[in-house]
Amino acid sequence: MDRRPFLQIVEVHGISWILAALLGAITQFRMIVTIIGADYGDSIAAAQGVVAGTPHWQVYQSRVLGPWVAQFLSGPVGSFHAAHVLYTIGLYFAAGLTMLVTAYRLYGVTAAWIAFLCFHLLCMVLINSRWHYIWDGGDLLSFTLFCYFVLADKDWRWMTGLFCVSILNRESAFFIAAWMILYPFLVAILDRARPRLPMALAGMACLVAGALLVQGLRVVLLHREIGPSLFGMPEMAGRSFHPHLHDNMIYLFDAIRHPTMEFNILIVVLLPAPLVLTGLLARRFGRRYLGLGLAHSLIVLSLPIVGVLSETRVLFDLVPFMAIGFAALIQGQEKPA
Repeated sequence: MDRRPFLQIVEVHGISWILAALLGAITQFRMIVTIIGADYGDSIAAAQGVVAGTPHWQVYQSRVLGPWVAQFLSGPVGSFHAAHVLYTIGLYFAAGLTMLVTAYRLYGVTAAWIAFLCFHLLCMVLINSRWHYIWDGGDLLSFTLFCYFVLADKDWRWMTGLFCVSILNRESAFFIAAWMILYPFLVAILDRARPRLPMALAGMACLVAGALLVQGLRVVLLHREIGPSLFGMPEMAGRSFHPHLHDNMIYLFDAIRHPTMEFNILIVVLLPAPLVLTGLLARRFGRRYLGLGLAHSLIVLSLPIVGVLSETRVLFDLVPFMAIGFAALIQGQEKPA
């Protein structure tokens, strides 16, 4: 693995990576507004609702990082709408550039471009025609960094720092804490040795502190959730957990029996893909990929329960892992240090 600093790697490879990351980010945003159209204003309103304490659903109230940053930028750029756009493009740019550097460090320059291309193609096919929230791009960056931290064998302090920022973006950060708890015990079982307790203890602390923080933000900042009346769903009012298993099973069966021009069949293919990748990568590269796949397998298993699969962007958490995994399988071996 190439251990040179991030900025030095970018400098060595010139302006091409920065331009490619910027072009990819602008292309992604153009695709978003093309597919969603005028309804994209609803996604911006959802972020404004978090700032005002009137989110669509109270579970959104703890997702403050993106809305607060957009609110902070709205003064210099002139409006919350413009700030929302710039922040979204910025997240795609940062995630794309991080993907290039991560894949380069692991497998070399060819794999970097393969991973970058896979990353953006997966994002494009997963954009749905109704919603693209400000925290969706944050998940892409968080899980790109998570993949790198795992594969680079970063210690508990890096993981804790990533969790502390990511939990303010969305509750998907709990999968990072779950990995911190489970992976040391996985290694201990494979090595028949004692687990690395600092990582596991840090993960437990993140899990508890994160749960308290999420609930605290919802209690303190929430004035009123407007989704029940806005969408005509009074039965969903006041819920801290939205189960979707029944509707998702119907959606998956319909996607198999009645594929549409929106390619709903893709969800049937892409949802289990991380499970297959985990097996292939673990067999070729060993425990780090097994551990990384463990966290993403938990995401796969949870999405039919807590995600709305018809909103295909809920698979964004899986995109960095799939992009890096495809590049790894194609490249075939890691770079020497």
